[in-house]
Amino acid sequence: MSAISFIKTLSKDHKVAALFPSTAAAAKKIAGEIKPGCKMVVEYGAGDGAVTKEILKVMPPDGRLVAIESNSDFVGELGKINDSRLEIISADVARISKKLKNFGPIDMIISGIPFTLFNPRTREEVIADSYGALGSGGKILLYQHYLLMLPYIKKIFGKNIRWYVEPRNFPPYWIMVGEK
Repeated sequence: MSAISFIKTLSKDHKVAALFPSTAAAAKKIAGEIKPGCKMVVEYGAGDGAVTKEILKVMPPDGRLVAIESNSDFVGELGKINDSRLEIISADVARISKKLKNFGPIDMIISGIPFTLFNPRTREEVIADSYGALGSGGKILLYQHYLLMLPYIKKIFGKNIRWYVEPRNFPPYWIMVGEK
């Protein structure tokens, strides 16, 4: 998706929090957090697929990526990705997070959704639901422009967390990782 198309989508949907698509460098850094052999990944807020494509590059041939996106323009963009490992679900993350256990044990959840648009209770519920759906050793990775979600991850994941800044994005991303 071009930057102009991305901005047009942004202007139509107030739930799109990013001003620009993720850069290739940031998307590669995020996908680089996936452990070898990681077979089941869920992506919240897949957007235009910049991160989705990088995730698919590092996943094994028998892996499965479930991309959850509520914006119809972005769902259309994701549909252009020709990869049988990709399943696209057009839904709200706050609702679908309650059903994550139906996917089987998840190895990793990657999220760029705008948690700033959720109330505090919903933020905590999404992180708690995510934790409950992760298999042993599973990880959640949030890439955000703010550290808003750090206290929520700390509360649910305890001490098994780390965070750092990825400066090769505009604006830069804070990457927060919690491990079960």
